[in-house]
Amino acid sequence: MFTRHRRAASFPSASHNASWTAPSSLLVSIHRALRDGDLDRARAEWARIYPLMDAIMAAPFIPAVKAALTAAGFPVGEPRAPLLGLDAATTARISALVEEVPRLSAAR
Repeated sequence: MFTRHRRAASFPSASHNASWTAPSSLLVSIHRALRDGDLDRARAEWARIYPLMDAIMAAPFIPAVKAALTAAGFPVGEPRAPLLGLDAATTARISALVEEVPRLSAAR
């Protein structure tokens, strides 16, 4: 009945995997900049993360998130059927974009 939750909780990086879709520290920073009225900082930080977010949203979502997680050092495996993995070019693009986001590269 609750097998999925128990398995996820026992997986060492489950909390990272669940929250990684949009690197939370960057999104929190953007929110704080907006809250503080610092639109320039919010725009600059969003510009850093937008290419990665755009690439993930332009591809089939689940395989794209899995590719990004793997590139960030959280190998989560291939998508389950009926989903297919991404083609090599899309995977390489997402991996390269993960490398460009400093906080993600440093997480490894």
